[in-house]
Amino acid sequence: MPNMTSGISNADFLPGVGGPGQFVQQLLFGKGAKDLNAFAADAPLGHPPGTHRAYSTATSSLIAGVVGRTVGDDTESRSAFIHRELLDPIGAGDIVFEFDHG
Repeated sequence: MPNMTSGISNADFLPGVGGPGQFVQQLLFGKGAKDLNAFAADAPLGHPPGTHRAYSTATSSLIAGVVGRTVGDDTESRSAFIHRELLDPIGAGDIVFEFDHG
């Protein structure tokens, strides 16, 4: 999944979600906002996993959920991980993150 070959549909239009652009809006601001991981996990596959490379907001949400459960649920643990593993090594330590409530 880290190379965006999860197979999860990255289309803006998904059956049952709405018109163009509705999947991401529903994921982030609509019925998926209460539990991004559950909503993302229910996104249909557009391709067999590992066969097609394409950006997928649902995949990013699922990866963020795994990282959050691994490093800790609290903002301090998540921030420390992001800074230690991602930002500090590239000299971008001044970035401030906002985390989902879930």
